[in-house]
Amino acid sequence: MASLCTLKRAGRVAIITLNDPSRLNAMTGELAEALGDFVDKIAADCSELGCVVVTGAGRAFSAGGDLQWLSERAADSPSRNAEIMRRFYQKFLKIRALPLPVVCAINGHAIGAGLCLES
Repeated sequence: MASLCTLKRAGRVAIITLNDPSRLNAMTGELAEALGDFVDKIAADCSELGCVVVTGAGRAFSAGGDLQWLSERAADSPSRNAEIMRRFYQKFLKIRALPLPVVCAINGHAIGAGLCLES
């Protein structure tokens, strides 16, 4: 299975690509983990970088929260769901703490939380 995110470098630019085009890069727990891992990697050694670009593979940037995954979350206990959702959103929001400019290259639909990722 292909990675749900990819990271490549073009000169001084780190490019993170959300890579689940068959699901329009919908935000799932697995995608959050993959993105969070790359953000951590960039944060650990960004001295030679000038900026980070985030984009999406395929015809969408991100369709937002995956409805099936969110439905499963809603069926969980409120306290457990609150903790899982907090960790989920923290993975996406940690990109804001990078000490570099972050630019999103919106290549298609950016819906719901997918639009929030770029703001």
